[in-house]
Amino acid sequence: MKRYIVQTFGCQMNVHDSRRIEEVLHADGFEPTDDATLADLIVVNTCSVREKAEHKLMSLLGTLRPLKEQRRGVMLAVAGCVAQQEGERLLAKAPFIDLVLGPDNIPELPGLLREAEGGAPPRARTVFDMDEPQFLHAKPREGLREVTSFVTVMKGCDERCTYCIVPYTRGSERYRSGDTIVEEITRLVEGGVREITLLGQTVNSWYEDGVAPTSRRTASRSQFADLLRRIAAEVPDLARLRYTSPHPRHLTDDLIAAHAELAVLPAHVHLPVQSGPTSSCGAWRGATRARSTSSVHTCSCAPARGSRSPPTSSWASPVRPRPTSKTRSTSCAKWASWRPSASSTRRGPSRPRSTWWTTCPRRSRASA
Repeated sequence: MKRYIVQTFGCQMNVHDSRRIEEVLHADGFEPTDDATLADLIVVNTCSVREKAEHKLMSLLGTLRPLKEQRRGVMLAVAGCVAQQEGERLLAKAPFIDLVLGPDNIPELPGLLREAEGGAPPRARTVFDMDEPQFLHAKPREGLREVTSFVTVMKGCDERCTYCIVPYTRGSERYRSGDTIVEEITRLVEGGVREITLLGQTVNSWYEDGVAPTSRRTASRSQFADLLRRIAAEVPDLARLRYTSPHPRHLTDDLIAAHAELAVLPAHVHLPVQSGPTSSCGAWRGATRARSTSSVHTCSCAPARGSRSPPTSSWASPVRPRPTSKTRSTSCAKWASWRPSASSTRRGPSRPRSTWWTTCPRRSRASA
């Protein structure tokens, strides 16, 4: 029986991809091992969002090279975003790698391994499935009861902010149908899963099949809130439903209202925002400060859970943090325009600090 080990770097999507790699290998007759010295196949699933992750990859490959030299027949595969980004260049940097595999090519892994075992040269397979998108389905794991699981609802990104590499390592946006998403969640819950996290590079941009996405410069027409309501209605035994990572442009009033309506959703919204003045954010083609702060304040003005009145987009004047060097240099977009003045007090204007925890996505109760 051949054995494998998967080493994962990066985000929840990479963790999800690693699980799917394990399932593909298990279906092909491989067994998992926690000891790389016993593995016949070593897979490194990589991340390229941070430069340090790439350095970690090259360092790890250096430690794995002796294993290939000592044990004849050991295969070494590199998957994930670095694999997609580097492709053939990675084979040139580390010629002892047998296979470079992009995220969309995971189903091809067993066949590519058989080709390599048959004497094929090292190969880079990094093709996006744009014409016929494939989504690897999560399944309950036999003999292992899991409380949480990830479910992909979309992949790719069309925002194309100047500084971001994600559209080039994950491709343009592709969406799953609502039927397949609900079916997968139903199977997982029947298998014992209690918490589901919906995954996607811009997860809240989700559209149903046949609905054309709009330009990133126009208002969002996301149907993500409808998907959340459908999951809550059709999978009543699900205890908790989360999602990551959302984009500020698709934080619609309907989505905020869903948080007020659905008990299965957490009572908070994870919202990444970009720091800097509007002129810089505009040059980067990122979300402007006005858009980010408007999204945050819309959340803070949303009705309490159980109320179905629509949230308002109006907000009070910006909350001022304590004027310390840390807050003056923070990356929270909402703080970018504030500067301490002679009239500023240590605690800023009279406003409950609990409201500050609610309205500022970068502020936590522990740090207050």
